[in-house]
Amino acid sequence: HEPEIYGRTRHILLPKDYLRYRLTGTFATDVSDAAATLMFDLAGREWSGDLLAALRIEPALLPPVFESTAVVGHVTDAAATATGLWSGTPVVAGGGDAPCAALGLGLYASSQHGGPLLSSIGTAGQVFAVTERPIIDAAGRVHSLCYVLPGRWYVMGAILAGGAALTWLHDILTPPLSSPTTNEPGTAYERLAVEAEEAGVGAGGVLFLPYLLGERTPHMDPEATAAFTGLRLHHSRGHLVRAVMEGVAFALCDGLDVLREMGIEPEELRPAGGGASLPLWREIQRDVFNLPLRAGITDRGAAYGAALLAAIGSGVPLHSVQ
Repeated sequence: HEPEIYGRTRHILLPKDYLRYRLTGTFATDVSDAAATLMFDLAGREWSGDLLAALRIEPALLPPVFESTAVVGHVTDAAATATGLWSGTPVVAGGGDAPCAALGLGLYASSQHGGPLLSSIGTAGQVFAVTERPIIDAAGRVHSLCYVLPGRWYVMGAILAGGAALTWLHDILTPPLSSPTTNEPGTAYERLAVEAEEAGVGAGGVLFLPYLLGERTPHMDPEATAAFTGLRLHHSRGHLVRAVMEGVAFALCDGLDVLREMGIEPEELRPAGGGASLPLWREIQRDVFNLPLRAGITDRGAAYGAALLAAIGSGVPLHSVQ
């Protein structure tokens, strides 16, 4: 759509790959981020010549693709001066935020054979399972991509409004919660969770569809809208909060149902994101998914996973960083 700019383009890089270029002077990308461009051969873990030809994109514009743990460059003297990093520090290919977060939570084994399921509730929400081969949903209801460990792929269901749905409700209810005279302990979200717990399972019959931003998995419909149903005069704020928390969990479970149709059978749940900080929301996910819940190794998310990739790329055995 901007042919003048495209005509002057010599390299196409994703944001983290541009930062690495500034650190090392090396053009490169990794399999997990490259797979998300939709110009990728998942099985071959390389750019797809057929897709590039169909899109009329010159292969020379794209960087070489490496496994996420591969060292692809070293910090230059100029970058060391600018950043304070040591000149010559090895820099690995890295990965996308979701797979790095999954690695940080200990997702190593394939979920096809009982490995864990990651359920992340941040602003959005994802259910994430590692596989030993690329598995594609012919209906396009979930995303299949390359994982940050060699010889591994992942399948992900994603919703657009996870924690954002609770934030939306919180912001609507902020005036009574932010009164300067309140002496109640805990954050506003924790107090809302207490009310939601008092509302009980099923939120007194109140249901919530969390499609505040349209929806991805499995509906892929930008025009979908959110709704409360089942409201009666006796329902309280706690019922609304509980309905939002349950609605988000059931929306994530829609994606998990697709994964199960594809032969993926995780045996445990590892919650992540801001939603994992509320015990009630963790318990709701456990019950809706019908999976035992296990806390993750760390709550540092994608940054911790990226550090693990750097450690592995520097020669630390995988079993040593678990």
